[in-house]
Amino acid sequence: MKKLIFFFLLISTNSFAEIIDDLGYKSVFRNFYPTIFQASMDDDYEGNKLPKAGIKENGKEYLALMHPTQKYKNAFGEDRYLVFIEKREIGKNEYQLINGTWKKNDSLFYGFSSTCHACYAKIDLRIFKKLQSNQYELVSTSQKDYEATGGYGVANLNISELEKKVKRIGSSKVGFFNHSSDFSYGVETKVLNLIVLDENQIQDYNIDIVGSDDSGRYTEESPLSHTLTSEWYIDESKDGNPYYPIKIKFMGDTYDEKSEKIINYNKINIYEFNRRKNGFALTSSMNY
Repeated sequence: MKKLIFFFLLISTNSFAEIIDDLGYKSVFRNFYPTIFQASMDDDYEGNKLPKAGIKENGKEYLALMHPTQKYKNAFGEDRYLVFIEKREIGKNEYQLINGTWKKNDSLFYGFSSTCHACYAKIDLRIFKKLQSNQYELVSTSQKDYEATGGYGVANLNISELEKKVKRIGSSKVGFFNHSSDFSYGVETKVLNLIVLDENQIQDYNIDIVGSDDSGRYTEESPLSHTLTSEWYIDESKDGNPYYPIKIKFMGDTYDEKSEKIINYNKINIYEFNRRKNGFALTSSMNY
């Protein structure tokens, strides 16, 4: 009887598995984006050489860009494939300025809707495993309406050479660090995130600001100039359930909001996962 129940559960689970023939552009878009269309863009844009299609989701239209699929090993040494679709909101340019007046026209071209500095792009991440039939089974996805760090509607997520970046980040989990830069008023700020390639659901955790450079605002000789750099690594000597602590070594100086002064910031910070807050938190900071 137990064998029959187990067999039934196995058949039931497999019957709901999402399996596609290959990880090509055509197969991925046809299987996961039912409302695809040709989106002719008005302007040149970053990523215009990537495979792409227009898609409709939740009443909005997006230009979906497919980044190159990356192969890596999971925590158990098994081959996995990460598919990254970037979705930038678009809309038709239906109005044109003619003789100082905005007039409606029947444009065939689309333009980007999210052009503000703080506008992020929505992205879809999917993990697949290869079956003996040479087909691919969906293992895990990112959460719905997931937005990666970035700006002006462009995602700042780099998965190139993923196999070299993936690390063991917990006793039974792997992931990779993604650092992104934001430029504002001559100041570059760098932010570090940890992308967890969890086979239940892909997670993205913000760790901290890990660098800054205001050379776009001040000269190096200015007393107001300050530069902060850092390096980070996983501390596998500690408990890895669910994640190992993250150590970041900071070098340089930074503006301290409390004292309103520029201070030396040569510290080693330790960040540990807080289950209650579902994120990483600073737990220790020491000078060196």
